[in-house]
Amino acid sequence: MNRLLRNLLALLVVCMLPTVLLAQENSSEYKKHLTISDGLAHNGVTAILEDSRGFLWFGTYDGLNRYDGHDLKTFKNTTQKELFVSNRIRALAEDSEGNIWIGTDEGITLYNHSKSIFKIYLS
Repeated sequence: MNRLLRNLLALLVVCMLPTVLLAQENSSEYKKHLTISDGLAHNGVTAILEDSRGFLWFGTYDGLNRYDGHDLKTFKNTTQKELFVSNRIRALAEDSEGNIWIGTDEGITLYNHSKSIFKIYLS
């Protein structure tokens, strides 16, 4: 009986091993480490938001990024004027209309997603 139990346990381990290895392989493909070399505005990320459209927004010490799972788009005052009062992003939030509110260390900006425009509200 002891030998039968040992053989069943060995068979169970052998059957489970491919499932465990496959799960580890698949889970790592969804993780990505983004840096400046990938197009991130700054490696110091201060705020993260996943919006209702599935975009990831990263507020950094030097601008804002939108990530679609493949590409990063950068928004900063050095490339486009009057986006924010400051490139130092502190907070991100989405309202019920799908607009992104961006809090900087010097003011608040709204990104109107349907019009693809920025509007400074407080400075």
